[in-house]
Amino acid sequence: MIQSKIKIPSLVSIDAYIKGDSSKHTDVLEPEELDKILLKIQKEYSGEIINDTILCASINGKDLFVKVINREDFCVFTTIISPKDDDYISDDWTKDISMYSKEIQNIQSLLPKKRIANLRVIATAGFKEDGMSEMFIKEYSAFFNKRINELGMVYNICILTKDDQIENPPFHMKDYVIASIAKDLDDSKRIISELLDDLAFLAVFEGKLERMYKAYVTFDKRIDGMEKRSVDMLKTTSDILKQDVSQKTLEELLIQISKQFSEISTMVATISHDISTVNSNIHNASTIYNKWNEIPHGSYPMVHITSLKDLDVIAYAYKSIGDKLEITRGRLNDTLGIIKTYLDLKQQKVSLKLQSSIEESSKSQESILKAAQEEKMASERSERSLKFLTYLFAGLGISEILANFIIFYIQGGNITTTFLYFSITLSIPLIIIALIIITIKRRSEREQTQNKKHT
Repeated sequence: MIQSKIKIPSLVSIDAYIKGDSSKHTDVLEPEELDKILLKIQKEYSGEIINDTILCASINGKDLFVKVINREDFCVFTTIISPKDDDYISDDWTKDISMYSKEIQNIQSLLPKKRIANLRVIATAGFKEDGMSEMFIKEYSAFFNKRINELGMVYNICILTKDDQIENPPFHMKDYVIASIAKDLDDSKRIISELLDDLAFLAVFEGKLERMYKAYVTFDKRIDGMEKRSVDMLKTTSDILKQDVSQKTLEELLIQISKQFSEISTMVATISHDISTVNSNIHNASTIYNKWNEIPHGSYPMVHITSLKDLDVIAYAYKSIGDKLEITRGRLNDTLGIIKTYLDLKQQKVSLKLQSSIEESSKSQESILKAAQEEKMASERSERSLKFLTYLFAGLGISEILANFIIFYIQGGNITTTFLYFSITLSIPLIIIALIIITIKRRSEREQTQNKKHT
């Protein structure tokens, strides 16, 4: 049975979206699409838009407010349904909230489904009697079958609780209760309004972190496989060093590992950027939590402490994945170094063999050239000697013939006859000499041709 009497029970839904290029990321919305949402709700409920950010309308005698926080890369819609009368005190707040819930669902159907966060908030501007706040919290827990896990006092006049809506939600989903204990209604409204703005920004920061954590889970599985392959590759390389592997095999292995190393390096750069983004969102969320100046309420853990611990899990997860990638990259780099060194040694060995072969070939060529030169010199000496002997004997022969014909002439021989016999006799040795010279010249030409072929 509901016993608490609460002022102006309200139901709030906070929906956060990421703006961007939907062709690159499937879970983001085009800015043009989000800009038209408020006009779409206005058309449905015939409300008034104030300053392009707030829609005021009436639903079955209740007030409807839709507030938009529009930034460069995100957008948040805060939908509030509450009684029109500021003096309204609910005898059974559960009936009011159940009725509001149906209207909230209708409004949410007009919103895009690709949200990154949804926060559902039940708020009250105060209580008719002292002590009703604790009773209200107990009734809330019983009605929604929820155990209150986190509860604290924020801004000194508001009780705030937080619970997960469902386990493993498709996006960041939380239930909050805001229960003001201020006596002054205006103070209560002001603090509740500020808290709702805080929760709207927290929906963005924590929604982004939840989105990144889901990406981390997929990323981590992929890295586990790469880490295992890097260990296997290092073992394979160690076994290769015990064998005589061909240079072609080593080059193929080097290309394979280089591709993995390049992939890992790209992932390291991506994770490094993601870690920076995670830390930035955690810092932004921490700034809001610290602003609350939350103090304990009873023996419950405070909302901000539990929330920050949840965010630290995401920060640790990304740090862990960064460390894994660095270790894997280092292992692959070591493997590359081993293979490169082994390949260099193998190439040096081949180069030394080639150099030795060239040196042996050079020595052989030098020997051939030297032998050809010596043979040429010997041939030239032989040719000169032969020419000398030829000319010598030819000269001696001619001298002898000339001497005989001189004697013949002196002894009374006819000069004409003598000259005729002399010419005939002299032509024979001259012909022989010419033949010898031609033979020597041809032989010399043949030897020169053969020497050129050898060289």
